[in-house]
Amino acid sequence: MQRSVRLFAAGAAAFLLAGGAAAASILGTSTAQAATTSGGVKFAYFTQWGIYVNAFYPKNLDTSGDANKIDFIQYAFENISPTTHTCFEATSAASQDESNPNAGDGAGDQFADYEKSYGADISVDGVGDVFNQPIAGNFNQLKKLKAKHPNLKILMSLGGWTYSKYFSDAASTDASRKALVSSCIDMFIKGNLPKSPGGFGGPGTGAGIFDGIDIDWEYPGAAGHTGNHFTSALQEFRTELDALGGSKK
Repeated sequence: MQRSVRLFAAGAAAFLLAGGAAAASILGTSTAQAATTSGGVKFAYFTQWGIYVNAFYPKNLDTSGDANKIDFIQYAFENISPTTHTCFEATSAASQDESNPNAGDGAGDQFADYEKSYGADISVDGVGDVFNQPIAGNFNQLKKLKAKHPNLKILMSLGGWTYSKYFSDAASTDASRKALVSSCIDMFIKGNLPKSPGGFGGPGTGAGIFDGIDIDWEYPGAAGHTGNHFTSALQEFRTELDALGGSKK
């Protein structure tokens, strides 16, 4: 059985959506009311790699009008380090061999995330990137998209088919759960992105982009995956997001 769990922090509060977008009843009051009157909470994935062959940029969500039709964008996907079992950034392609059990080890696309230069023609606000700006790439464009659509929330999606290998390792002990959650919140919620060789990133450069974290673990509780620590890992996300929300009051 597949499970879908959404975690996000909004303002001074944190919410957990169990079962995906249909679980409006456990959202905060105002969000639940909006879901009831509008027909549900609408989620859509924006794939990290879609900017290449598909030439699909955050601007497309604006010009197509889709940004006005959805509530949450899930930015897919970020990975878990095979050695530290924490969130990380790297520019390293994953193997395309579906039979390779190590296909996603150490893989990531930091270039797409916050290094790629966007020209004015593909930028959300029609302003091209310039030399020495602190952040570029998809992250900066998503930030611009939120500025044009203030009701839109963006979640960093962790895992996916190729990047779920080390979830169980990261969730196996209290210490490893804390390390994973703290690293993801520090990097993507607080925005302390690793400094890239090109000079992008650094403390606070990614702040204000992501409103929370989508756990795309494929799959906890599946046949043969006995002894996973799925619930405990989510509780750690819950605890640390609640603490972060409380600190903003």
